[in-house]
Amino acid sequence: MNEQPPLPPTMPPATTPKKGLHPMAWVGIGCGGLILVVIIISVIGGIIGANKLKELGVDMNDSPEKITAELIISTNPEYEKISSNDETGEMTIKDKEGNEMTLKYTDIAESRFDRAEGNVPGAIPTE
Repeated sequence: MNEQPPLPPTMPPATTPKKGLHPMAWVGIGCGGLILVVIIISVIGGIIGANKLKELGVDMNDSPEKITAELIISTNPEYEKISSNDETGEMTIKDKEGNEMTLKYTDIAESRFDRAEGNVPGAIPTE
């Protein structure tokens, strides 16, 4: 009989290299994408906010007290701006009842006036 020589032991198949990115690479891509989205939203929000301030008639070169006072008066339906004087730092406003009062920008910015109580510290009579 013709005996066949024993077969040599078979080698395990060669492992194929993994395809794709390492999981930490995917985490980095996700974090980078999230940061990019936050930056885009911030830029869009800044542009919209600046346009909204321009619509309200706010000049960003003015003093912070004046900007705050104008925003408070322009967004409050109970008050209407009559005039403002940058040299004295005062604004004349009118309430819904027609009462006019002249207040310092700082008093308006710090909400130190109360029309309902008739308590308006720092008010300068307009008549």
